[in-house]
This record gives sequence, C-alpha cells and structure tokens, in this order.
Amino acid sequence: QDFFELYNSAFPENEGHYSSGLLIESLIEGRKKTKHIFCEEIYLVAKYQSSLVGFISCYYYPSKKYGIIGYIAKTNSKSNRDIGKYVGLRLIKKLKHIIPHDCRSILYEIEGHRIQEKEILFCKWANQVKLNSYRIENEIIRPKLNLEDLTEGSIKLHIIPLLDKINGKTISKSKLLKILDFLFFCCYGDYYSKTDERHVKYQKYLKEKYANYVDVLPEKIKIK
Repeated sequence: QDFFELYNSAFPENEGHYSSGLLIESLIEGRKKTKHIFCEEIYLVAKYQSSLVGFISCYYYPSKKYGIIGYIAKTNSKSNRDIGKYVGLRLIKKLKHIIPHDCRSILYEIEGHRIQEKEILFCKWANQVKLNSYRIENEIIRPKLNLEDLTEGSIKLHIIPLLDKINGKTISKSKLLKILDFLFFCCYGDYYSKTDERHVKYQKYLKEKYANYVDVLPEKIKIK
C-alpha cells in the first residue's frame, strides 16, 4: 500500500504517467516475456521507521554495459518531509555502489510536468555522491513505447558517465548514437517478447526513428 501511495504522489496519472496498477501489471507481464536481450533489474527502497519514503529502479544491460534509471521517487508527506530531502541522495549513492563495475554510463530520462524541478533535484543528488550528470541539449524525441501507443514525446536525456569519459561541453555524434542505439533497441525495444510477431514490426519502427538521428545530428552535440 505504501508503494502505491508514494508512486501515485510522485507520478500522477493526470500528468501522463502509468497508473500504479498498470505499472505493476507491466512489470509482472514483462518478467514472463522471452526478451531479445538480457537485463538485470535493480530495485531499491528507502524506509524510515515503518514507512516507505523512497524508491529507485534501474535496469542494467551487461552486453551493452549501460544502465538506465526507470523511476526515482521520494516522499512528500509532511511527517517525513525532512527525511525526503535526503532519500534520493541515499538511493543514488547505494545504486552507485552496487551497479556492476563494468557499467559505462547510466542514463536518466525526464519528461512530463515539472521537468526543471526534477532536473535540478536529480543533478543535486548526483553531484553530492560525486557523480556528474550531463544533459543533452539537442531535442530527443521518445518513440512510441509500443505499437498500440499513439504518441511520441520529447524527453530530457541525462548521462551519468562511469567508465565513459566526457570532457568539455560537447560529446561526439558517434558517442550519442551509441547511447541512442542502446536506448531505442534495448530499453524501448524489449517491450515485446521476441516470439511475438509485433517484436519485428516494432524494431522496424525503431530503426526508422533511429535513422533520423543518424541523418540530422551534428558532429558535436552540446551538453550541459
């Protein structure tokens, strides 16, 4: 019950997020699928006394050596407001220590409402545990999450380099394309089981969207 309350508070359905029920259903169904690529799922929760005050999910793909944060949330309840200031910091610190040591970078997408507020808070937490979070300045359009979805969406894409090195205020086109390849074909692309006929159709759709970036991205991409 605590999870549903915290999730619904952090990710309201009226802001375009999955309902908590649909999220749980998709996680359960996802584990039944035969995926085309292996993913290690990491879930961390923070509790204070008997209350759930935060959680984070991260998905690590060993064959690509990239990870992506799915959700991070902290309590906003009045009784635990002071605790909430430190929850995200502790969760990211723990994630930093347990994610496999060969991880090149961790990605984090931000979309929907209150984007600037979320970005400031996330970067603050990352910096406090000696991680740098870089935002891609170019607009990144998230593809449809499945073939039944009707909408694509604009996201703010953050990169936390671990083994990867980012110097200066730009990254190369080739590096961003490698990251987008992972994002499109692994993170989005594993929606359908590889035995589902829709898997091939969805991968074809993703290839078309990815090809747009191959054509239009400049050789140097600004980061902030």
